[in-house]
Amino acid sequence: MIFLDINQNSNEWFELRRGKFTASTFGNLFMSPSTKGYKNSIYKVVFERLTNESPENISTPYMERGKELESEAREAYENKTFRKVTNGGFYCNKWAGASPDGHVGKDGLIEIKCPKYSTFIEYLLKKQLPKEYFYQVHFQMFCSDRKWVDFIAYHPALPLQIIRVLRDDKIITDIEIKLNNVILETKIILEKL
Repeated sequence: MIFLDINQNSNEWFELRRGKFTASTFGNLFMSPSTKGYKNSIYKVVFERLTNESPENISTPYMERGKELESEAREAYENKTFRKVTNGGFYCNKWAGASPDGHVGKDGLIEIKCPKYSTFIEYLLKKQLPKEYFYQVHFQMFCSDRKWVDFIAYHPALPLQIIRVLRDDKIITDIEIKLNNVILETKIILEKL
């Protein structure tokens, strides 16, 4: 995959993501093919490739809050770890892409979440990567060929949480197989339409 040093949520970023399977929803493709999540993830790529348009994006108040707090969270991470974070940009090829929240050195990535207080406390109690982000961070490592992701949970009033997720080649292989299968499935749908 190629790396493009662009900013998340820029016009160029939205344009590059269009028609690709991305890290943020890749976990849906590990659901049963009969589920709405699985079908919607494929149909979104089909729609974008047919129309060259992106469907409306739903944004919750907490998603907007997360965007507003991201730079504060990045700074808190740098202060705690004494490591510099650089732009995560966008990794992509013709069918897939990932935009981590930052690079750390030559081997690492960060993924920042700024959840509401109740979700954050749950993260603090469990002290493990929340399952809903499992495929997101592994897909980022697949696309970037990096060795680890620091999953960062941030709330301004609570202690910063950092969970290191190491690259697992078995999971990376599973992702590659799944990606190849859904690309084939998408091509078949596009041919039918």
